[in-house]
Amino acid sequence: MIDLISMNVLIVDDQINMCKSIRGMLKFLNFSKNTVYAHDGLKAWNILNSEEIDMVILAWRLPVLSGVELLDKIRDDKRLRYMPVVMTSGEVNQGIVAEAGESEIDAFLIKPFTAKDLGEKIMMVLNRANDPPLLTRLLRKSKESAEDGDLVTAFKVSMEAVQADPKSSRPIRELGILFFNKGEFDSAEKCFVRAIKLNDMDVVSFHYLGEIYLEKKNFKVSEKFFSRAMDISPRHVSRAVTFGKILVKEKMFTKALKIFNSSIKLSGNTYVLKEEIADYCYEYKLNQFALKQYEFLLARMPERIDLHKKVGILKNRTGAHMSALSHMQAAEKHDKDDIGIKLEIADILIKLDQSFRADSMLREILKTDPGNKRAKQLVSMSV
Repeated sequence: MIDLISMNVLIVDDQINMCKSIRGMLKFLNFSKNTVYAHDGLKAWNILNSEEIDMVILAWRLPVLSGVELLDKIRDDKRLRYMPVVMTSGEVNQGIVAEAGESEIDAFLIKPFTAKDLGEKIMMVLNRANDPPLLTRLLRKSKESAEDGDLVTAFKVSMEAVQADPKSSRPIRELGILFFNKGEFDSAEKCFVRAIKLNDMDVVSFHYLGEIYLEKKNFKVSEKFFSRAMDISPRHVSRAVTFGKILVKEKMFTKALKIFNSSIKLSGNTYVLKEEIADYCYEYKLNQFALKQYEFLLARMPERIDLHKKVGILKNRTGAHMSALSHMQAAEKHDKDDIGIKLEIADILIKLDQSFRADSMLREILKTDPGNKRAKQLVSMSV
């Protein structure tokens, strides 16, 4: 049980004055003996993992790790997942509401708000946390049973949840997720379609329908469902990346690259996401876009030899042969035995009309690997 007066509250907002204002409201209401501040999502996450916190008052817009990204981490953590969270925002639109709903927000407050507004939301949230309604209890039991590998109980309890509130899209959607994770896509599809009929803003169901048709290799239908999910909640980065990849497979490159750019911007230019997207574009020969991402990464991680290699290959593909040679030679200095690097250098040298240098390198390769097809091909080109 969370006690209203003695509870520990984490206030997360990038504006110090806002944190102080919320703390002042809590004191006025005689709520919480202890409050802690964090001014970005990552610091808040570190606090949650090092201190005893009972409730979070969380801004939607935050640096480093956004409010929704932090909320996703909370809901994915077995120790923290049921923690009450009140989200605050200075703006409200369909995307924000949908995004918060996906992450199972407990309450939403629009800035500016009064102490009375805050107090009412906190009372509502704590009452639900201390005495969860039947539907919440059933959905939690279903999720926990599935995580423990007890799918019989998970399905049974999920069915009870559907019966407990047949007008809500959430229990039938959660049942669909169970079918999806079990690989029973036809049953899952029926659940998600039913959920959408109950709530045409159920972005999670649209997302899973996109995943189902992705599994079925029906990219056109998959694109339709992901597109609808993006229309409802355009800020969901992983969904956007998946959608962009589908568009690439459908050869809708302009739209795909626009979505990739948006995903990178929304993520705060995280290196991991940039590299994931760059690798995908590299594979599908979207050379200029991949090159731009790799150059960004290489400028910040010049010790990455693999990035020198990729930049060199892409520059060779796009006609910047001298620059390509420089990068491939940098890679070769650190990996003199990589035949792939030597072959790329030979190819570049031929294009730079330096066939004699290329020929010498290729003959060395053929001494150790007489059957190398690309080396033989390049030898014929260097003659």
